[in-house]
Amino acid sequence: MAKILTLDAGTSAVKCSLFSENGELLGACAAEYPTYYPREGWAEQREEDILSAAVKAVRELGKRAPVRDADCVGLTGTMNGCIPIDESGKSLYPNMIHLDTRAQAQVDQISREMGLERYYALTGNRPDVHYGLPKMMWLKQNEPDVYKNAVSCVNTKDLLYGFLTGIWGQSDYSDASLFGAMNISRRVWDDDVNRALGA
Repeated sequence: MAKILTLDAGTSAVKCSLFSENGELLGACAAEYPTYYPREGWAEQREEDILSAAVKAVRELGKRAPVRDADCVGLTGTMNGCIPIDESGKSLYPNMIHLDTRAQAQVDQISREMGLERYYALTGNRPDVHYGLPKMMWLKQNEPDVYKNAVSCVNTKDLLYGFLTGIWGQSDYSDASLFGAMNISRRVWDDDVNRALGA
C-alpha cells in the first residue's frame, strides 16, 4: 500500500503526517518554531528554525509510523512571505512572514508607479502589504546587500522543497500569483511590473 508523507510549515510549527493511499491517517506529529517581532509591524521567522523543526517532526513521527516507506512527499506552508536565498539555499535575511506589515511605503509605490487598474489587470491582485513583492522592494531599498546577493525569494514550502531536493528557487503558480509580480494570463514574471518597480 502506497504511503504519502506530508510536511506543512505553518505559522507556528511544522506539521508532519503520514497517510495511506486511501487517505487513512497513519500518524502525525508537530514541531514548533518561534516568530520574532523585532519592531512594531515586523514579524520574522528563521530558516534554521523551520528546517530544524521539519527534521524533528519527521524523526518523531518515524518512531510511531513507517515514514521510511513513504512513496511521495507533499509540501504546504504559509504564503505571502519573503525569504531571500543565495544559490546554495542559505537564507540571507529572515522570512518576512504574512503577518509582517513593514512594506507600506512600497505598496504606495506600486500604486503610484503602476496604477491600480493596470496592476490588477496584469497580476490579478491589488497592492497589499502582505505580498512578497513589496517585501522584496523593501529589501532592495533597506538591505541592498541582501537584495544584490539573493538569487531568489521563496516561501516556507519552497524552502522545504530545496532542503529535500537540493533544487532551490522553485515554487508553484499559487504562491507565485500571490507574490504580486506574476502575469496571471501568461504565468510568467511580468516584465512591465519588474521594470516599473525596479524589482
